[in-house]
Amino acid sequence: MSAHARREAQALGHDPAPDLAPRPGPVGFADAMSLARRAVALYTELRVDAVANCEMVDGAWRVSVDVVEAPARMGDNDLIAAYDVTLSPEGDVTKFTRTGRYHRNDAARAGR
Repeated sequence: MSAHARREAQALGHDPAPDLAPRPGPVGFADAMSLARRAVALYTELRVDAVANCEMVDGAWRVSVDVVEAPARMGDNDLIAAYDVTLSPEGDVTKFTRTGRYHRNDAARAGR
C-alpha cells in the first residue's frame, strides 16, 4: 500500500493492515492474490467472496476479486460486485476498478 493510500485509510478511520505494507522485492502469485483481497476488503468495506482471476500482465499483477455487495434476503442470489486490482511488482495498488455487478445465480448460469 502506498503512503498516500495508507494516509487515506487512516483518515477514514481504518487501520491499514500491516500485510498491505510494501515488501522488499517483487511479490509472487500467492502474495498478489492475498494483497488484492485485503485491498478490496479495505477499500470497499465489503466481504470478499472469491478471487476470480490472477495474472501477470506487462510486469504488473492484475487480480479480479468478487465481493458480496448486497446479501440476498432469501436464498443464495446475492448481488456480487467484481473488482480489478492492479498491483506493482512490489505489491502496491496502482489501479482499482469496479468492473461490474451481477447476481450470483446469473453468474452460475453464465459459467463464471
